Amino acid sequence: MSTLHKKEIKPSFFVPWDEYSEWQLFCLVIGFFIFLYLRLILRTNDYVGDETVTVNAFQHDLYTYLTQALPRSEYHFPGTFLLLYAIGHWIGVTNSYLLSLPYLIMSILSYLMLAKINWWQILGMKKGGNEILWVNVITCMMVAYNVHHQIYSLELRPYSTLTLLSLLALWLSFLIFNSSRLRWMNVFALAAIISFHNFGLIVLIPGASYFFLIQVFHLMKKKESFNIFAKKMLPVFQVFAVSFIMTLPLVWLYCHSAPMFVNSHTNAALQFHRGTHTYIKEGWQGIKQVISIEYGLVDHLKIIRFVLAFFFIVGTFIFILKNQWRPVLFLLCFVVLPIYLIYGLAVHSDYWFLQRQFIWTAPFWAVYHGACVIACIRFTTQNWIKD
Repeated sequence: MSTLHKKEIKPSFFVPWDEYSEWQLFCLVIGFFIFLYLRLILRTNDYVGDETVTVNAFQHDLYTYLTQALPRSEYHFPGTFLLLYAIGHWIGVTNSYLLSLPYLIMSILSYLMLAKINWWQILGMKKGGNEILWVNVITCMMVAYNVHHQIYSLELRPYSTLTLLSLLALWLSFLIFNSSRLRWMNVFALAAIISFHNFGLIVLIPGASYFFLIQVFHLMKKKESFNIFAKKMLPVFQVFAVSFIMTLPLVWLYCHSAPMFVNSHTNAALQFHRGTHTYIKEGWQGIKQVISIEYGLVDHLKIIRFVLAFFFIVGTFIFILKNQWRPVLFLLCFVVLPIYLIYGLAVHSDYWFLQRQFIWTAPFWAVYHGACVIACIRFTTQNWIKD
C-alpha cells in the first residue's frame, strides 16, 4: 500500500486507524514499545526527592488526606493524587511500579491520543492524502525519545499527568468551539482538569486562546459584525467561566491552607524562595536551555536536533510564504504562551523554573516539527495544497 495519496483524510478531530498506511502503523507500534521501554527503565523502585512526600501522605484517611495533608504539604490540587491514593493507602507503597500504574495508563493514553489526533486539521491544513499522517508518526517518535518527558511520565508527582490533561483540554476546546452538542456537559470535564493540578488553568489556556483567535481571524476575514461574533462566543465564554467558578472552593481551600500563600513573613514561607534561575538561566542562555529540553535528545541523538531545527526554520518560512498562519499560531499558543506563563509565575513567586513544569508542551513542539517536515516535502515536490 502506498504511503502517499491513499485517499483524502476526512476532517475530524480523530483519525481512524484504517487511514494509516502499513508503514505508518508499523512505525507507530515500534514507537509505542520504545515509548514504554524508555519510561519503565527510568522508573526505579526507589522513591527520590519529592516522591517521598507523596508516598508518606498516603497514611492518612481520605478526608484528612484531602482537607489537611495535601493542602499543607503538597500545595497541589488533589486530582492527580487521588489516582494514586487507593493503591498507596490500601495496597501499599513498597512497589513503585504498582503505585505508578495510574500514571503509566495515562502515559499510554497520551501516546494513543498523539497518534489519533488529526493534527493536520488542527493546524488548518484540511486537505491531503495519508502522507499528512506522518506528522503523527514524527510527533510520537520525538516524544518517545524525549528524555525529560521520559523522566516525568512515571514520577509520582502531579506533573506526570499534565501531558494527557493538555491533550484532553485541546479536545474539549475543539468541541466547545466547533459544536453546540453537549456543550454544557464539558463544564464538568473542564472543572475536573482544573482540579487536577495547579497548572490546570494554564493547561486550558492554549486550546481556548488558539480556537478563539481563529474565530477572531475568521471574523476579520468575513467582515462580520461584532454583535454576531459576540453572540457566537457568548456560550463558549459561559462554559469556561462556569467551569472556573465551580473550582473556586477548591482554590480557596488550598490557597487558604498552604503556608506558601499564608503567613508570608514567617520562615515557613521562606522555604519556597528558591531562586527562579537556579537551573534554567536567564536571557538567551535560558532560551537555549528550554529549546534543548523541548527536543530532549541526548547522547548520539543530539545530531538529530540540527536536522529538526533545519526543518523548523524552513517549514516556518514556507508557512509564512504560503500565508498559512495557523501552524505558527499553534506554536505560539501551545508552546510559547504556556512556557512564558509558567515562567512568569516562577518569577513572581521566586520559585524554581524547571523542565518538569513545562515538559507537557513538548508533544505540541513535536507536532509543529512534524508539520514543518511534511510542509518541506510537499513544497519541494510541488504538492502544496492550500487550506
